[in-house]
Amino acid sequence: MPWEGLMTDLTAKVRPRGVVISAEANFTADMAQNLMSMFAHLQEGQEITVKFSNKGVWAVTPEGIRLFIGSTEVFEVEVIRCPEDLDRWHLVNDYLKLRKQIFVDRLEWPLFHAEDLEFEQYDSFNTIYVVATLNGVVVGGARLRRTDQISGTGQIQYSYMIRDACLGVLPGLPQELCHAVPPMNEKVWEITRMVVTGSRDVSRMILAKINTFLGEEGADTVLFLGSPAFQRMANSLSWPVKQLGPVASNSEGSFQVFECPVRELG
Repeated sequence: MPWEGLMTDLTAKVRPRGVVISAEANFTADMAQNLMSMFAHLQEGQEITVKFSNKGVWAVTPEGIRLFIGSTEVFEVEVIRCPEDLDRWHLVNDYLKLRKQIFVDRLEWPLFHAEDLEFEQYDSFNTIYVVATLNGVVVGGARLRRTDQISGTGQIQYSYMIRDACLGVLPGLPQELCHAVPPMNEKVWEITRMVVTGSRDVSRMILAKINTFLGEEGADTVLFLGSPAFQRMANSLSWPVKQLGPVASNSEGSFQVFECPVRELG
């Protein structure tokens, strides 16, 4: 088998489709040799236990001898809602900062922002956020809204971004996002403003957390507004998504609306 084919085959076995990484350990050759040297002092049939902490990876013998093996990067993904999680609301603030850094500063999208935060009418206290952190630092997140919600008491009332765009309420988004106006239904939710910096595994972890949460909330379907490349990620998670409209474009780039069944992602 050619070398390229061998590596592809090995990669597929080591990283099966749908696997979500929750922690990473960085090993040097010396660390691997230290781990192997511990086995030389074990009796036949004995095993070494590898333990993960927020600081690193430790190998422990049956006698309790510990050896530091490598550093860890611990990812956490949590759902934050008001008022239950006000003590964690600083993570939402950091997520809004990350949106500004990525969407406004890097991609130069013409979005409203103030004091290093990117936010809009759909960022309210009845919005639910899913935030990913790496060793306590926000590295990604997404915004969730139930599609039967109404915000605003003035002449214009808002439901959720995808529907409002189709109704012509949002001048910055084309009305042709969907072939038909999407519903207002307590069983249907919306994901928007998903942003990730770093590993693509963070996106997978966020989507897995969203599906678990929405399943607990009794949701059947979630609508997603994002890059057309989302289709490939959904396929990698064996998540059968449906395109609800064509690929649309504006000054912010290209995007598409997908309908996704709520289910546990492997």
